[in-house]
Amino acid sequence: MWIFRRGDPEKPVLRYQYHPTRSGDVANAFLHGFQGTVPTDGYVGYDFLDPPEGVRHIGCWAHAGRKFTDVAKARGKSRKAGAADKALTGWM
Repeated sequence: MWIFRRGDPEKPVLRYQYHPTRSGDVANAFLHGFQGTVPTDGYVGYDFLDPPEGVRHIGCWAHAGRKFTDVAKARGKSRKAGAADKALTGWM
């Protein structure tokens, strides 16, 4: 299931569209002619490696924050917290 959202944050317009794959080709087809910012989660299928002119692809902060959490867990508690750890404390 794909969900496309746009419009005023107070009154957003949502479109739900079923497609059997999560391929970025689905989003590219839907967004043909669109200009603006496209935020997505961390799924690699959404990576627009060569976005058309006028389109900016950005990632989701929640998904980016999870990467920091993964690193902190892998590092373990034996090491001192760094600036990134301190900045993310309470955020996730």
